[in-house]
Amino acid sequence: MKNKIVFYICMILLMVAVGVSAFAITVGINAKYETEETKAFKEVLELLENNRGKSTKKGYLIDFLQQFEYEEKIDSEDELVDFSANYEANGTFVLSYDKDDDKKVSVEKGFDTFIQYANGFISGVQSEKYKIFNEETDKYTNEKRTDEHNRGVQNKFVYDTNDNLVSVMSETQYQDYNDSSKDYNDKFYGIISKKSLHDAVEIKSLSQAINRLMFIDAWSSVNSLLSIMHSTFVGLNPKSYKGLYNYINNKDFEYERKDNSIIIRYRIDLDSSLKENSPNDLENITITVEVDTKTSEITYFKFDLANYFASLLNADAEGTTFFKSDVKAYYVEGKILDNTLERMDTANITYKEYKDEEKYDFIDQFLAHALPTRIDIYNA
Repeated sequence: MKNKIVFYICMILLMVAVGVSAFAITVGINAKYETEETKAFKEVLELLENNRGKSTKKGYLIDFLQQFEYEEKIDSEDELVDFSANYEANGTFVLSYDKDDDKKVSVEKGFDTFIQYANGFISGVQSEKYKIFNEETDKYTNEKRTDEHNRGVQNKFVYDTNDNLVSVMSETQYQDYNDSSKDYNDKFYGIISKKSLHDAVEIKSLSQAINRLMFIDAWSSVNSLLSIMHSTFVGLNPKSYKGLYNYINNKDFEYERKDNSIIIRYRIDLDSSLKENSPNDLENITITVEVDTKTSEITYFKFDLANYFASLLNADAEGTTFFKSDVKAYYVEGKILDNTLERMDTANITYKEYKDEEKYDFIDQFLAHALPTRIDIYNA
């Protein structure tokens, strides 16, 4: 009997020892991943998760600036090409809405749900200036063909919607800095019932048209980057230190705590279509996000794309005889708040009202006069 008791005691002690060892191993593994960086990242993710869907109001304010110049020479069998471009674009985009509790609005993947369910507006002020020189010399005839452009496009717009009406304002100025006689302005002021507009055009097509209102190339980058940020913050599990550790590992992750906010900063690799892809031959971009620890709002975010865009230009230069570029600035910054934002003042504008039988006229005039046209500086 004594032997049995000794045996059981030994087994219990062995099991306790194994349990203690397993616990120690688990704690050791967790300690590896539970760093100050992963704790900061976890805090940000939990703040954003707690805020998700909390407010029926939303306000997005986004600014961007892109400045660069480049020149290239191509010496092929048939011709010599001498090309240079100087480009600057900047703009401000505001999206603000209020919705019913039972309606889901998500703008990370486009404007479809905003068009259907929200009461609010989308507005923008945008400017683009470009100076282009292109000279092509035929090697057989020595004939030269030269193109020069020095132009600018400025536009401001408001797409306003509520339960009953949609109004659109768009004003565009086209300037030719070499010949002012070619300057001209275009505008569209239209108002129509929401039902008539939705009867005349599919929601998806209307969303694409609003995208075209934001005519500068950088806006497509904004959509892609916001989508990356959203999918990252939604897709990561804040309870998994290992997952967080693996995600920010080798991303030069930094954090900073302030009195009422926490800031995180890290880099990601993108391919040429602005999709997350690591590793590749392009320079990475830097993401900065500041979250209010009381309201869980994103009070500031910034995407710095200057190095990425410079490497993209250099990659496209393959096959050229000479290439030089200078990306002075390329960034997107803004904030995402749980409140509506101030609308652009349009009190002095007289809108033309389109009746239901004129809904297709509204569409035609919108396409003809509200959407800015521009030149492709890469294929001028």
